Amino acid sequence: MSRCGAVLLGVMLFASGCTYYNAIYNAERSYDEAEAHRRAGRDSLASQRYQDVIRKASRGYRGDPEGEWGDDALFLLGRARLRLGEIRPARAALEAAAERSENAEMRLAVLVHLALAHVESGDLEVALLLVNRALDGLSVGPALAQAHLLRGQILLSQGQADDAWSDLDRAPQLDARIRVEAALSGLRWAIHYDERLRAGEALTLLLSYSEAGERLDTVVVLADRAAEEWGPAVVARLLSSADTSRWGMVGRGRIALRRARLFHRAGDTAAAHAAATHCHPLATCWGMCWAAAVCARARTPAARAAGSAGSSAGSSTRQRVREVHVDGDGDAAAVSAQVRCDRLCEGVAID
Repeated sequence: MSRCGAVLLGVMLFASGCTYYNAIYNAERSYDEAEAHRRAGRDSLASQRYQDVIRKASRGYRGDPEGEWGDDALFLLGRARLRLGEIRPARAALEAAAERSENAEMRLAVLVHLALAHVESGDLEVALLLVNRALDGLSVGPALAQAHLLRGQILLSQGQADDAWSDLDRAPQLDARIRVEAALSGLRWAIHYDERLRAGEALTLLLSYSEAGERLDTVVVLADRAAEEWGPAVVARLLSSADTSRWGMVGRGRIALRRARLFHRAGDTAAAHAAATHCHPLATCWGMCWAAAVCARARTPAARAAGSAGSSAGSSTRQRVREVHVDGDGDAAAVSAQVRCDRLCEGVAID
């Protein structure tokens, strides 16, 4: 081969390797984006990104199945398919990645995801064996945090709560990206095991995590479930840090409003009034109308008719607040409630 031909071949091989590496690199980035969407509860966006991972990793793998990054491609394929619920092809890709990888850390990380696959298939015993094997060898990295989180969840589902809580506590210490996921899991299981103190700790943590505001709807559902078990007044007290939440203006307003509603359901009008006055003006119109009605309700007989407004639609709530004044039975507090409702529904911030 001529010198020129050798150089050309080298350039072609180098370019091929770069293309393959770029495909895997882009697939890794898509996977990180997908995980961020999943943790934030944006399931549709997460699903799209996982599909991107499969497309990019498959293209890279087909380009050089025996190449240096073949195990990385397979690992990405396995994880993405697992998140999409494609358990059988996910396991096949993960097992192939473990089989060909010479990296001990990767093989241990694969065990964590294989354990998750067994959880999804309902085989908790095998899942626990796999995750314990992984934890015996892992020393650092995201896989270690995921392993602790997964083992905690498995143990809790098996009724071994005493051994599980430490894993849930340890996971976010190792990887802050999963702290919301760990806290939500802790809250769910605290309700299941009637652990009010732990539920309160989980809620306090969630309210202190700025990114947890994206899971507001999940927190509200869990808070309502806890209220069914322990009563609305108990849960309203567990949400005592709602006013200082780091969720941003709208999120903070909505969770404060939920706390006011819980007090209202418990029959504690004074506490509901106090909580409602902390609802941020930029919360939803219907919610703030209800808050305004609660504020007026404590001081005027006609406004008490709006007491059920918290469970009504926004337009109905607004109308009920109006009726406090239109019926000629309202005082200054009722008039203020109507004005606040009108201004909020027109998008005007109030003091």
